[in-house]
Amino acid sequence: MQNLRKFFFPLLFFLFGFLLPSQLGKHFWPPFAFVNGVRTDYLAPTVYLTDMLLLLILIPKLFSLQNLPGVSRKILGYLVVGCIFLFFITSDKLLFVYRAWQYGKIILTAIVFYTSNKTERTGFLCGLFGASLYTLLLTMSQIYYQGSLQGFWWFVGERLFSITTPGISTITIAGKTILRGYGTFAHPNSMAGFFLIVYALGVISNLAVFTIPAILLILLSFSKAGIIMFALIFLGFELQKHVGCKWCQFTKINFVFWMLTFLLLFKGSPGTIGERFHGWQYAVMSILQHPLGSGLANYLYQGQPIHSILLLFGMEFGLIGLIGLIGLIRHIGLISLMRLIRLREFILILIILSTGFVDHYWLTIQQNMLLFGVVIGLITARLSNLETAR
Repeated sequence: MQNLRKFFFPLLFFLFGFLLPSQLGKHFWPPFAFVNGVRTDYLAPTVYLTDMLLLLILIPKLFSLQNLPGVSRKILGYLVVGCIFLFFITSDKLLFVYRAWQYGKIILTAIVFYTSNKTERTGFLCGLFGASLYTLLLTMSQIYYQGSLQGFWWFVGERLFSITTPGISTITIAGKTILRGYGTFAHPNSMAGFFLIVYALGVISNLAVFTIPAILLILLSFSKAGIIMFALIFLGFELQKHVGCKWCQFTKINFVFWMLTFLLLFKGSPGTIGERFHGWQYAVMSILQHPLGSGLANYLYQGQPIHSILLLFGMEFGLIGLIGLIGLIRHIGLISLMRLIRLREFILILIILSTGFVDHYWLTIQQNMLLFGVVIGLITARLSNLETAR
């Protein structure tokens, strides 16, 4: 039985990593999923294949979980009281339950990876590398054909679209409009953020080959925020290597220079910055008008989530929620945070905070939310191991 467990869990972790970029699931369309008569994916309850894999891994692990690091009964009590309060101020109770489940998935994924062992984490990384390969193949094909492929790719969650689909994300290079790479993601920016984390995990794990498809996917997303962030991370990681080799250092800096120059050659969708700025203004006004929060899932502006995870969180939980978040960070402790800053894993948090400052996908899109949970779990486990080693 023990040998079966040793084989079964790494296999499940491999499958979880391999299917993590996918978004195959069953959507449901209750009345609250419609905004002004238009179906809104962000509000549609969905049962994803990755949800079922998560639960399959989680349930046996919960029986072996002794305690949660850094979380006292007092904090858990505050969380329960806060959830009950938000339940009553949210106008649609069923929508509240679904949104709470979305946040819950981040926490449950963190628990899974906090309790994971080295073999299970290795299985996950191998699966994630395989996922990077098939996502790269799909993304290149989408750009070549200027539309989705469907067929087999439907089973990994590829949506049906073409360059003429209303609202599709494109770029313009030398006067020619080109479809941006989507892969199996809802938006190219979401894909860029996801594979920024994959790239960083590859570097932290000293798996150079692992990073190559991730780099290509970041570039093919044509996400300006993603490419700029990648350039900074690349320099931060790579300039520490081969310090005595001037040619190596020059080549790396030159690569980043041409990559950033490439950003100037294409133009994204017009009005994007203005739309986000107006959304941020709306979010700030909403937080000031509803300091106790507007309720879970009340984060849409003109049919789209607010493009900032901090403001989005503030709209849902209010100033009280933001203060509570600061209190939770304080509860974790300054010493633990200082240790984290010294670790290479800290770059994972920087990626989420920097990209999340101008986008919402870490709190709204399935693949990114689960990967967010993975990051929290891995970092918590790392800090816990350091504490035990003292």
